Amino acid sequence: AVRMGERLRFTLDLPEDLREVPVPPLLLQPLVENAIKYAVTPLEEGADIWVTARRVGDRLELTVADTGPGPGAAGGGDYRPAIEGTGVGLANIRDRLQQAYGDDQRFEILSNSSSPLVQTGTAKGPGVLAVIEIPLQLVSPAEQARAERLAGPAQEVVQ
Repeated sequence: AVRMGERLRFTLDLPEDLREVPVPPLLLQPLVENAIKYAVTPLEEGADIWVTARRVGDRLELTVADTGPGPGAAGGGDYRPAIEGTGVGLANIRDRLQQAYGDDQRFEILSNSSSPLVQTGTAKGPGVLAVIEIPLQLVSPAEQARAERLAGPAQEVVQ
């Protein structure tokens, strides 16, 4: 925000009941950095970035969206990677998700042309939408394992 000033417009939409939900470390940082690098930096007017979390049944959906030039676009002498993304940051996210959740996760990079900010004309550009969906775990796996160790083995009471 110091470097970008008013060109960086950021919104965090995180419901209170999801604020303590554990997620793998450094999961969203590369997505926010990409949004700043490829959406805000090349556009004179800047761009909007928003990070959201929401519960979808027994799943947690995290999104990072921007209203920059969109995937595959050139802007300000910088080229935004295509949706498939071959960058190190995206590969690291895929690896972290695979290690933590196996196939029980989803990670997609999409065009954000359907965002409310773009549709209403509040912001320009189709932008990019990154979607991560993982199992909703209200307690971290480490906390769960600790609780099970403290509880000891299950005992059956015979009468």
